[in-house]
Amino acid sequence: MKQDRLESFVNENRHEFDQMEPSDKMWDAISNKLNEPPVQKSRKFGWMKVAAVLAVMALIPTILYKIKF
Repeated sequence: MKQDRLESFVNENRHEFDQMEPSDKMWDAISNKLNEPPVQKSRKFGWMKVAAVLAVMALIPTILYKIKF
């Protein structure tokens, strides 16, 4: 299988990629984010979704009735 340009570039310059490491501050920030409790998303318009489903369910039989007669 033929190597693409990106893969060959990475293989040729691997020593430069291996020298770069994130700072300790960065790892501390990541660690702090992982330890935070997850934020709950608010349920906006939840009742509107239920109302929309009920409206569609009520309209389907009406439309089918009108089509048949």
